Amino acid sequence: MRLIKGLVGVALLTTITACSNNQDKGNVIDTSSIATNSSLTGPEKAERLAKASEQLISFQGFAYASDVADLALAIDPSNLRAQFIKVVIGPILTQKGIYARVKPLSQVTPEATAEYAKGIASIQQSYSSTLNSFILDGQADIKTEGDIQDYLDSVANSFKAIREFAKANKNSELTVMLGDTFYQSMIQRYTESCKVDVEYVRGYPKYISNCPDMKSFMEVKLNRADFEAIQAEAAGLELYFSLLNSYNLTGSIETAVAYQGETPSSSAVLSELLKNKEFATIRAGNGFKKVKEMGLDAIAAVTWIMNNQNSLCPMGVSHPRNRLDMLVSNGFCVDKKSKVESAKDLAIAKDALSGRVFDNVDMHLRNGIHRTSIKADALLENPIVDLRSILPTNYDGCHNPVAIQDATLNGTFPKADLNYILASNAQCH
Repeated sequence: MRLIKGLVGVALLTTITACSNNQDKGNVIDTSSIATNSSLTGPEKAERLAKASEQLISFQGFAYASDVADLALAIDPSNLRAQFIKVVIGPILTQKGIYARVKPLSQVTPEATAEYAKGIASIQQSYSSTLNSFILDGQADIKTEGDIQDYLDSVANSFKAIREFAKANKNSELTVMLGDTFYQSMIQRYTESCKVDVEYVRGYPKYISNCPDMKSFMEVKLNRADFEAIQAEAAGLELYFSLLNSYNLTGSIETAVAYQGETPSSSAVLSELLKNKEFATIRAGNGFKKVKEMGLDAIAAVTWIMNNQNSLCPMGVSHPRNRLDMLVSNGFCVDKKSKVESAKDLAIAKDALSGRVFDNVDMHLRNGIHRTSIKADALLENPIVDLRSILPTNYDGCHNPVAIQDATLNGTFPKADLNYILASNAQCH
């Protein structure tokens, strides 16, 4: 039942970590007074509503922030701030009603039912009524592996929306009010950037404060570098969920229940799973086709960062004030040696994504060095439709595969020597 626990756990973690426990500051956000204000133009109304939405991104109000951003976009669809808010809180909104949704999965075993009840009780005791409602109110509609995978698709798509927004707006600039979650990070950032020196003049101390201006403490700016970083981070999360979810899992819950309390061999579990014809077949939402586009985008982003070191790091590689008031304050600056190494790595990555076959690749096996060829993008261009085509045909004494049906792995090993590699690396005989 780890799958069920993991599903609920990831959902809850994503929700809770998007919030903090700052207290409600007592602000009144009256959207009507903004939307009906005849003295404001449409774009002005939208911007004020978008800023009101920012104030709701907190422990109590993030669920409402999306609604206010929607109001802003209904008035002015081009409002950048409202667009930003919508995509940023998108992954959180996929968790709406998650505990209610997964209730059917909790009933497959008594142990799962008990864990579910314990989780519900903990939420009800620990969190506000607003957050309770957000997590607990929903339809019990996640019943099968297919439902779980549809849910994971929605999570992947929420990160896709962030990636596409960042890519489309990377030449824009934006100043946003900090959410509660960023507060402690900014305190640390400003603390590390503050320095007080002491000089003595005729025996008396002279204090020289060299600390950043605190007036913009609750705001951060975004420019091209931030949008490049956001795009890369969102792409990584989108790929993670997409690739994780690329193959059909139908039958896995039934198999997990059947083997509960046992420690079967991997080959026995696989044999049971493969009795279901849908299991291990590729899904329409698989992430393989996305890898190339995202990879080339990432290469372009890193190349841009390498080419703009002077503007990104004007005070040196490790100076804490390089990007003090920006959303992403560090991680962009590299020394000359790292820059050279990065250029080499980028060239290799670009070749791999462009279809190059890498010849004379030395693999260090248990019985020595084996030289092979690898086409790194083979599975991206031609994903395996049914994983049965690469099923193991032989195992070592520890039940590890030492041979598979397709020794090229769908073209990844053009010399068809994968079985030799597996057998040469066998740990048990």
